[in-house]
Amino acid sequence: MESDRDEHLLQCRALNAAASVHRLSGFETAAPGDGTNPGILAHLASLTQACIGAGGLEQGDEGGWAADAVDILLDAWVELLQVTAARGYALHQP
Repeated sequence: MESDRDEHLLQCRALNAAASVHRLSGFETAAPGDGTNPGILAHLASLTQACIGAGGLEQGDEGGWAADAVDILLDAWVELLQVTAARGYALHQP
């Protein structure tokens, strides 16, 4: 189980690193969804929800793997939104 947790944290860190250098539209374009696979944003959302569901927001989990993962993933979301807003791109295309 420890290796699974390490792998999850590694994936979270990789997503965060990618989010720190890409705007939202480019992030999704790099790995768009298709009929059978969700896109990278859907994966990021699912991973965030799973880590929250695993107790990542519970007070007693500070320092646990799920709390660390949620912190990393929330940082990724913030990076995507900040880069997008800083560059003047709309989050939603009309």
